[in-house]
Amino acid sequence: MGNMGKVFEREQARIMRAQGAKLIEICQALKVSKSSASVWVRDVPFVGQKRAQSAHRRPHGQAVAKQKEIQAGIDAGHEYFAHMSRKEFFAAGIALYAGEGTKGHQTVCVTNTDPLIITFYLKWLREFFAIDESRLRVGLYLHENLDLDSAIDYWSRLTDIPLKHFIKPYRATADPARKRSKHVNGCISVRYHCVHTARKILGYMDGLLEYSRFPG
Repeated sequence: MGNMGKVFEREQARIMRAQGAKLIEICQALKVSKSSASVWVRDVPFVGQKRAQSAHRRPHGQAVAKQKEIQAGIDAGHEYFAHMSRKEFFAAGIALYAGEGTKGHQTVCVTNTDPLIITFYLKWLREFFAIDESRLRVGLYLHENLDLDSAIDYWSRLTDIPLKHFIKPYRATADPARKRSKHVNGCISVRYHCVHTARKILGYMDGLLEYSRFPG
């Protein structure tokens, strides 16, 4: 599985850290080692003091109900898709590409900030198509006030795509009104230039979307 096997835990750790959780709390909640957790959250600002000031407050009933509903949805999703067949995985990838991918006949490309979507897309692409790894390219959109080297390293490890395949990044001017960026690792585009693969995917996508025209 490598680095791709802990994507969910890594993102949950970063969210918890941004919300003020201590390392020991993250380790206990996600059942991971302190060394792993510290690497995952090292670039996430820690606001422990703010959290401590509000720790004495009882959580609002609606907030508790909301969190329970969210967690129930996550649990149901994990249970439902725990044993997805190969055919279902292929169809899910086509559906993802229909929503997030480019629609040209030259290049296969998905752009997103969500590491889970990028991981799913690449696992699907590598599973069902004869990919020449040397032809994969990654573009990065990142605000100027964020750590470029850290972001590139993060995406390289996540995607298993070497640093030499990253093209020149686009550095956007940060909004001074926003003190913290929601996406510290930016937004990436994973591109694969192959007309044959692009045409195959678009063909399958058309077949899948045709399903909506069937009665019943």
